[in-house]
Amino acid sequence: MVMFTPFLATTPSWDSYYEITKSINMPRPALLWALESLKYDPGLEKFALDLGCGTGRDTLYLLEKGWTVIALDNEPAGLLTLVEKSAALEDSVQKLIPYLGSFETDPFPQNLQLINASYALPFCQPQYFADVWQKIINSLDLNGRFVGQFFGPHDSWSKDSNMTFHSKEDLLQLLEPHFIIEYWGEEDRDGFTKEGEFKHWHIFHVVATKKPIF
Repeated sequence: MVMFTPFLATTPSWDSYYEITKSINMPRPALLWALESLKYDPGLEKFALDLGCGTGRDTLYLLEKGWTVIALDNEPAGLLTLVEKSAALEDSVQKLIPYLGSFETDPFPQNLQLINASYALPFCQPQYFADVWQKIINSLDLNGRFVGQFFGPHDSWSKDSNMTFHSKEDLLQLLEPHFIIEYWGEEDRDGFTKEGEFKHWHIFHVVATKKPIF
């Protein structure tokens, strides 16, 4: 397995968001569902990549469950908080690999059993999305699992040209050649951001397993 060289810097730019979210430790429901139904050899080390990990609510849960996690984010503030929080977990120092970088342009490790992309992929710039998706496909082992969210066309942010949005039909075309969809959920509702701003959310929640090649 190819590992990243950990690197942390100290110049955060999302201070307010991370201050609000740093106390949230409950993992997201899609990840919980994926782990509860995931079958793997308990004797083998389990490797996960957490894209856009932020302050680590999902990463911390994976560490607690014995996974080795490459936690990738382009904001040092979130990673620094994650490292501090993980210090309280037994054996977390050996199993956490924090990496400051961009999932748009940086390489992914291979032979992963899990890629978690909680709310990260909508923030991928459209010109990079095809390459990022191909990296996800290539990095997962056969029967490896993808967990993530996509934003739909009804979302309030859908006019942002720096973000990526998908219709249901787009997602099915994206997923079906390479994955078996195991969990699918859709939200199309009014709500608020973590900062308390009103917005309309259109979110697809996906858990999918990479298809074996015959």
